[in-house]
Amino acid sequence: MPEILWKIKRGNAVYLAEVESVRVDGKVIQRHLRYVGKEVDSKLLRRCRV
Repeated sequence: MPEILWKIKRGNAVYLAEVESVRVDGKVIQRHLRYVGKEVDSKLLRRCRV
């Protein structure tokens, strides 16, 4: 299924998470796949892996 980006607002910050739609027991839910990064001034500030 296609992935969707969610905007999650926490205080003054906006974080982006990748989710997918999954059908469970006849209902559609969104399942969290991964954290993408932080949004700053409407631009994505990517999280770096070490």
